[in-house]
Amino acid sequence: MDKLSILKSNRPVAEIIIKQDKLQFSIESNRNIFSINQIKEIDKRLNNDFKKLFGFACPEVSKFNLNQDFMALWVRSNSYFLISKNIQYDEILSNFQNKASLTDQTGGWIQFTLDGSACLSLFEKLLTINLEDFDQGKVIRTNIININCFILCKSKFDKYDILCPISFYQSMRSRLESLIKLT
Repeated sequence: MDKLSILKSNRPVAEIIIKQDKLQFSIESNRNIFSINQIKEIDKRLNNDFKKLFGFACPEVSKFNLNQDFMALWVRSNSYFLISKNIQYDEILSNFQNKASLTDQTGGWIQFTLDGSACLSLFEKLLTINLEDFDQGKVIRTNIININCFILCKSKFDKYDILCPISFYQSMRSRLESLIKLT
């Protein structure tokens, strides 16, 4: 009888890629990510259920909300990403049935984190926005080297998360590494 081989994911896990005095660059991919798309426009029940389940309201346009267990970000009108280590698809489905469509995005996205005082210098090279207005709690959808991604400001000028499609992981990582070396 042939032995069955076990498939192992080559998906990156939490790792510090670069650690310098003024900047740390790391990845984290061990979280569940779900998209929640409201079925009916401006359904207050969805917002109430969001508050009950996650402890905060649906994020406003270009913002994200978080607590110790959950982070939700505005993706587009009536559409949100939910990121958490502690929630499963069935739990979300039972709470939002008939109010929202759900898609498991876990395998499709990866999270890069940039932390340190050199973030400002790095983002001045990457983004064409006024970084003075990009405050804590805001999220933008943009392109970095032609890769569509979300950038979340966790702490103005000091800590940012970048969510990008996993299929562009290596390109994004290489680009960020090369820019960090120049910063």
